[in-house]
Amino acid sequence: MADSLRMRVALLFALVVPFLPAQAPLDSRQRDALTRQESALGNLERAHAKGKATLSQVANWKNGLQSLRSELELRKVPADHPQCVALLERVAAFEAKVAEAEETAAASTWATIAQVFTEVEAKLDAVQHERELRPLHKRLDEIGTFAASRPDDPRSDAATERIAAAKARGAAALTAKQAGAAQQAALVDPGNYPTAQRDCAELDGLFERFRAFQDIRRDPVQTAAMCQQWQQAAEFHKQCLQTYKDVIKTDSQLGKDVRARVQRVGEVLIVFRDKAVQFQKATPPTVREALAKADEFAAKGQAEQRPAFFTGGVKQQLEVARQWLAGYAAIRGAADAEVVALQVELDTTQKRVDAMAATLAEKILAEARPPEDAYRGADRPALDAEIRAAWAKAHPQDDVLGVVFHMANWKREQTSTYHASARSWQHTDSSVLCVTFVVRKSATLAVTHPAYLYKDHLSQDARSTGVNTKGNSYVSDTILVQNLGPAATPR
Repeated sequence: MADSLRMRVALLFALVVPFLPAQAPLDSRQRDALTRQESALGNLERAHAKGKATLSQVANWKNGLQSLRSELELRKVPADHPQCVALLERVAAFEAKVAEAEETAAASTWATIAQVFTEVEAKLDAVQHERELRPLHKRLDEIGTFAASRPDDPRSDAATERIAAAKARGAAALTAKQAGAAQQAALVDPGNYPTAQRDCAELDGLFERFRAFQDIRRDPVQTAAMCQQWQQAAEFHKQCLQTYKDVIKTDSQLGKDVRARVQRVGEVLIVFRDKAVQFQKATPPTVREALAKADEFAAKGQAEQRPAFFTGGVKQQLEVARQWLAGYAAIRGAADAEVVALQVELDTTQKRVDAMAATLAEKILAEARPPEDAYRGADRPALDAEIRAAWAKAHPQDDVLGVVFHMANWKREQTSTYHASARSWQHTDSSVLCVTFVVRKSATLAVTHPAYLYKDHLSQDARSTGVNTKGNSYVSDTILVQNLGPAATPR
């Protein structure tokens, strides 16, 4: 059986061989080249078999295949040699696998590049300085290098365009940030707010002035003056908010300085506004209550024939009504309906009281006395000489019987007038000391007149006098010379 099989194989070989072309034998170098490249291809195939490859590995495989072909050509290995044919078939099969691996690796790389683009583009909008662009540009350039290495990949053109757009975006963002930084620098530059120091000082002054004011009933005239200043202070406060609206939002020193002052002035203005409302609500009932008491005291004084009621309680209550009404009118205006009504009531009460007082005119005159002397300052002699000299110059014909310093202390008055158009304040800060001049009217009668000494605290306490006080709204009283006492003693 075995011999028969061998016979058939031998017969087949004998029939086929004559028809095959003659093969030239390989020399030793060709055989060595084939052996080496078969081994090299095996190494590549085993590397591929390990799994997912990178583009770098793919490039190495391509280089290996190129070297394989180059050596076969160099050694002139016949392409039709069965061993070479088999090797090239393996090479062709491996090249197909390499192409698939390359596409897979490229897709992965492009996916990574997409993430890099997203990260870089997000950071471009936040750049503040040119140095922050450099690492971002480096990453974009790395993408550009990769895209350039794959000129036939349509994704490379899109990446190149995106790189250019990203760099332009970064440059625009940086330009905008630099412009914003310049604007911010100008915003907090004290040099761009030439009135800042003065405005801060004015705000400090307003804060102290309105914070210090407590009792609206103690001084209705001063309350009215403060109410008028409140309107101007509120206007100034509003303008400061507008002028510094941007800088107070910053953490700059200027922003902090202005913001703190604007805030606390706003708070004290709100508190004072409530006091002003209270004052205006309290004025009508206070005035009417004072007028009612004046009527009551006058009626009782007339009924009991007691003139002291007229020189004491009646006069005091009328003065209370007068002061409150004056303050009220200063705030609301003389034409205000309530002001007009209260003024009518005051005038009516005054006439009624005067009529009752007329029935006791002689007794009232008999009991009338000058005010008590109260000032005890060390400068009293100098002030007395100064006011007497001023009076003598203004009224040289007067026979001055005495000067009464009826105020115990100087009264300080501070006013501030805001001129919105010029954004400037006009301030006064002075003290007044009122005195009473007693001037002979006849052998038995004397008349009292007010006079004033002033100190200007804004001019190193420079002093002045006010002696043109006869008539008009100034109050004068008639007194018997015999009742003057110490007031009639010239000093």
